[in-house]
Amino acid sequence: MCADTNNSIENEEGDDNDEEAEEYEPVFKFCPITNSSEFRENKNNTKNAPAEFSCMAVHARFIVVGKTTGEIIIMDHMGHTIPQYQIKAHTYPVNAISIDDNGDYIGSCCQEGKVKISGLFSKNEDQLHTFPRPIKAVCLDPNFSKSKQYITGDTTLILNERGTFRHKETKLIDFQGGLIHTLRWKETLIAAANDKGVGVYDLRARRLVGFLESTDTNTDVPRGIFPSRISWNDSTTLVIAWASTVKVITITNDTMYEHQSSIPRKSINIAASFKLEFFVCGLTSINRDLVFLSIENFTISDGTSELSLTILSPSGKEYEEKAHDPFSMQGDQQTSPFQFQLEYLPDEQCFFILNPYSISKAERRDYDDHIDFLIKKQKFDEAIQAFEKPPTRIDAKPKRHTQQSVYLAYVTSLMGNKEIEKAVKLFPLVYKTAEEWEEQILLFIERDQLDMLTPYIPTDAPKLHAPIYQKILETYLQKKKYDKLKELLTKWPSDIYDLSVIDQSIILQTNSEKTPQALLECSAIIAEKRGDISKTLTIFLKMQNIQVFQLIERKQLYEKILPNIQTLMAINQNYLDAVFSRKPDDTRDFHTRQVSLYAEYEPTKLMGFLRKAGNYNIQEALSICEKKRLPRETVFLCGRSGNGRVALQIILNELNDIEEAIQFCRETGDKKLWDTLIEQSINRPDFIRGLLNHAGGDIDLQDLIDKVKDDLKIPGLRDSLCKIMQDYNIQMSISECCRKIIVHDCLALRKQTVTLLQGGYPVKDSDLCAKCHNPVYSCDLLTNPPISVFFCLHVFHAKCIETNPDVCGVCSTNALFTTA
Repeated sequence: MCADTNNSIENEEGDDNDEEAEEYEPVFKFCPITNSSEFRENKNNTKNAPAEFSCMAVHARFIVVGKTTGEIIIMDHMGHTIPQYQIKAHTYPVNAISIDDNGDYIGSCCQEGKVKISGLFSKNEDQLHTFPRPIKAVCLDPNFSKSKQYITGDTTLILNERGTFRHKETKLIDFQGGLIHTLRWKETLIAAANDKGVGVYDLRARRLVGFLESTDTNTDVPRGIFPSRISWNDSTTLVIAWASTVKVITITNDTMYEHQSSIPRKSINIAASFKLEFFVCGLTSINRDLVFLSIENFTISDGTSELSLTILSPSGKEYEEKAHDPFSMQGDQQTSPFQFQLEYLPDEQCFFILNPYSISKAERRDYDDHIDFLIKKQKFDEAIQAFEKPPTRIDAKPKRHTQQSVYLAYVTSLMGNKEIEKAVKLFPLVYKTAEEWEEQILLFIERDQLDMLTPYIPTDAPKLHAPIYQKILETYLQKKKYDKLKELLTKWPSDIYDLSVIDQSIILQTNSEKTPQALLECSAIIAEKRGDISKTLTIFLKMQNIQVFQLIERKQLYEKILPNIQTLMAINQNYLDAVFSRKPDDTRDFHTRQVSLYAEYEPTKLMGFLRKAGNYNIQEALSICEKKRLPRETVFLCGRSGNGRVALQIILNELNDIEEAIQFCRETGDKKLWDTLIEQSINRPDFIRGLLNHAGGDIDLQDLIDKVKDDLKIPGLRDSLCKIMQDYNIQMSISECCRKIIVHDCLALRKQTVTLLQGGYPVKDSDLCAKCHNPVYSCDLLTNPPISVFFCLHVFHAKCIETNPDVCGVCSTNALFTTA
């Protein structure tokens, strides 16, 4: 079985794999927590520093590190030493360290064959034992505080116990394969590794469960360079790694021997075996995942290369790679594979990695690290998306990053790539204080790139200091960029800078006769902001600037402009038109003048004005229209002045428009004008045809036809007469249809009325006679007297109205009831 190593460091597929490797996001982040130079007297000489660390053990509360000098140091998980717990355990290098589950006792062994048990909180339990051979491994019972048992090994696995009077040693089994260098204790099972292989011993049954010899066939390196690495996944699963070979074995109860002993006999089975593309220098197993501290290669001459942390997860019957993160440590190239050590801390879900020169900590990267990765790869769109819309997972929330930090990285990259315009658009998301903005503004002024930045400069939240706004305005003034200066003066509120300072600076440049128009506009804007409206008006009038009309509208200066009407009209003749449209009364005194202006500049608007305005001199207006040859306006004015006959003549003779003449006669309602129109038309065939087609309801067509000469040829007369007849027929048809509809409706209503009158009326026994006031009938009687009900719904006994049975005695004014 081979592990999936698609993310291995070695590139075998060319440039495509290089690109994929660049896109690969690491799973872990690595940081050194201490190095050997911190524990030497001469800390300055770090070059060729000797190795200091020899082994390590990790507990939930602390880390215990053995030194080559024989000392044992205790530090927290951040690498800070705890001075009161330092132990002078040995005089030779410490080979192995073991900690009980409670963290009360530390066991250590050294090359001179000594094993020391040190109590952290009570020195009464300290033990020191000497063995005849070097001891490379020691392992405390996880429950050492109660059992006082631990395992050591030279070539033999030895159980050590504290007896009543003396130390007790029990030789469990001789592995006959060299010194035991690694021990792992899990419940009643002990795994031991030496150069020959790995054995599992059942302490309860006091028998060997099984032994697996090393299967690594690598002959390029000396034996012992890649010692066996072992790790319990649980009490029934053990993982073994020899160089690049991995075996997963399971421990099961052997059913063949159940009847021979009350203690089950166990056996080992190989569940998985596969080769790796790297060499293992450390191993731990976590929830069936295999975590390897690995190197790419090792030679005696070149040392180690490409240190990495790799995770393999089970997938069916195989394992696939979930992480392969390269990293480096101080002195890693000078470290032999057997000198590395990997330990796992479940409480913090992190790894500690030791070599003789330093200790590093490997933690899973959090969501902020993911954003860091995207920023480093310059995937800023993805980084922004990751920050603003994180997944719904609990751990997928940025804690360290802010919107400002993400966008700042983006802006920094854009600025570095000279994408200034794109970068400045993001400045409001990055710079939140006045000081930050002012620093950027001064930098852009220095680079002569202020134009790019000014659209985004804030005037509130944050509000910058007044001198910085003045610096911007004066920069544009000095560079003669008056349009930009005008834009900012218009856009910015007047309370963020000193108006008098800017006004004085502008005045210094407006003394010449050839002052640019844009600069004069700036001066007018400053004057308005300072409340000097008269000065602003004067400047605009002098410039003949169309903005004067906006000023008049904005400040309601209608009375002040009367002396300057001629100037205003010279600037824009549409101004009075706009004022008249909004407030006609404000221009009453200028209506006659407006007639002249409309006739001169906007003749199409004159008719509308003449109809709406009422304060112009009709005779002057008529003279203007006649002079400008505006016949329709002349017709309107003639009609308004009561001279309809002249107006009609203009329509007929100048406009030659019979339809307009008909319309004019209809509007005036003067019968004499109709007679005039007929008289003027009887000799003009086209006019006669127009009257026949359009004035049939206004004039007597018979009279018109009688006045037409018999020999006058009228083109289209037949069609006109046919149209008259058709219109008449249509009118008669419509009248007949209306008559039929009325008759039908009358008959329907009559039938409905008759049906209503013939219908019955319900009478209840509670109804009273309107005359005698007794019930009209009783349910108890078989036969009730006859009754009468009138349309007014009054009910009577028939005998009560015998004298006048056809008249309601209540409603009638001629027959009133009298009291009997």
